[in-house]
Amino acid sequence: MNGIELSERFEFLAKYKKYMNSAKLAAPPEIWIVGSIIASAVLSYLSFILLNDFFGSIILLLFLGTFSLGYPYMLHQKRIEDIDKNLPGVLREIATSLKSGGTMEHSLKEVIESDHGAMTHEIKVVIKEMRDGKTFSDAMKSMARRADSQLLERSVFIIVDAVKAGASIADVLEALAEDIRKIYRLKRDRVSKTTMQFMFIIFAGGLIAPVLFGLSVQILHFMITSATSGTSDIALKALDAEKTLTDYMTIYLIIEAAFSSLMISIIRTGKFTKVITYGPMMIAMAYFFFKVGQVFGGMLLGA
Repeated sequence: MNGIELSERFEFLAKYKKYMNSAKLAAPPEIWIVGSIIASAVLSYLSFILLNDFFGSIILLLFLGTFSLGYPYMLHQKRIEDIDKNLPGVLREIATSLKSGGTMEHSLKEVIESDHGAMTHEIKVVIKEMRDGKTFSDAMKSMARRADSQLLERSVFIIVDAVKAGASIADVLEALAEDIRKIYRLKRDRVSKTTMQFMFIIFAGGLIAPVLFGLSVQILHFMITSATSGTSDIALKALDAEKTLTDYMTIYLIIEAAFSSLMISIIRTGKFTKVITYGPMMIAMAYFFFKVGQVFGGMLLGA
């Protein structure tokens, strides 16, 4: 079974292939997935061999694996945002051209002469498909499926229905452009209004708490080594207790960072699923500053 058959047989691989095509990545999806997992595992294993840090290697595996596997999806989402941002301008430009007496194909040609980001490419494909024999409605529906933007998809179906009903396309396009502009502005307002909460959670959960935990661990280590001799049974038991406490602190920080990323995803986007994007980054950040706190504490105490 070759790569093309796999991506057609499994829905997950078909979606992943769509993300990769949108991100303009030429590798087959199954090769990218397997390669990402293997590369992340190898780098994580090497970090464990070099640093002998179990938690660090696991977190590195999680971070690298999620980033590499999610990279096509992130580029795909960025492209959708670009389409949503430029869509009102495209619709308004087409409407203006239609009102001045131009045909739909002529109006689309005028659009591609301007820079509308990813929408410029999509309109070029629509023009090509219309020249190859597709109707305007079919070419627009194809664009909606290909772009994977909800705003574009809704706009296309409204436009297609308006064409069937014989309505004034220019008026419909202008109304759509205004509605989409308002929706996009509401999304941006939500992001700007939650910036303070977003930054607070990032700094509290990913920086301040881990640094304080790291300082606490280093102070505890300094007190134990100062109060006991290095070879006594009491010293060995105290150091074992310190190691256990450090492991518990690390686990707590990982859980705390995971919940912080869940809060961020809800506040920022209103979606629980975005924790997949924020989680590994937040956990890696928390663990890094936990280690920074330990190093800084050691420098302060001369350990």
